[in-house]
Amino acid sequence: MNKKALRVVAALSLITISTGLSAQKGIDTGTPFGSGEDSVRCVQNTILYSGYLEKQEHDSALYYWRQVFSECPASSEDIYVSGEWIFKALFNTTGDSSYIDSVIMVMSLRTFYFDKKPSNDLAISQYLSEYGGSNPFYTELCYSLLREVADSAPGYIDDSSAVILVEAAAKAFSAAIIDTTQVLTAYLKAEEIINDHLKITPDDTRYTEAAERIMSLFRSSGAMTCTGIETIYSARVEEDIRDTLLLNEV
Repeated sequence: MNKKALRVVAALSLITISTGLSAQKGIDTGTPFGSGEDSVRCVQNTILYSGYLEKQEHDSALYYWRQVFSECPASSEDIYVSGEWIFKALFNTTGDSSYIDSVIMVMSLRTFYFDKKPSNDLAISQYLSEYGGSNPFYTELCYSLLREVADSAPGYIDDSSAVILVEAAAKAFSAAIIDTTQVLTAYLKAEEIINDHLKITPDDTRYTEAAERIMSLFRSSGAMTCTGIETIYSARVEEDIRDTLLLNEV
């Protein structure tokens, strides 16, 4: 993730942490729920927001969820799962983009308290891919998170994530956030991951379709240069110089 994206995510997270520190009784006492009345209140509020969430009364659920989030944020990972559901539902209902920021915040703090960074970062990027629209910050964050996971934990990238990576790179290029070299790098990384899967399961249609999709996205992105074409196809030709179909395509 680049420095700008890191600063914004960090700011969103720190605002929430700093406003809740004085009430984080679970952390103050070194226990998930706190102790005494603090513990009882945390459990009660957890039951209340869970009940409202089950009835899809999201505004009421949010009120009690916030109490739990501020007082005992490390009590359960379910707090963050529920928070995502609440804010996603409120965004879908209202269209207010501030709820997208809230989803990012909740997912980021889920990583802070419970780790699982690659999977959480992928979840953020997938959400932004679907709901981020043309917002340049969301575009950059989506691309940056995917690139970071692809570089540091490629085993987490499946067929759909590989497609979203190239899609995000193409979108970031269109917004003048990255250059053609970075789009090519994203494409090559996605292609490498897909090919690794196909070497093991060559008939997996999810990955054969993903391979076609990322090539289509790269071709239509406007970022395919002569250098990019040479980089992509020279390696393929070297792998099988007798592949006449490939040679004709080249």
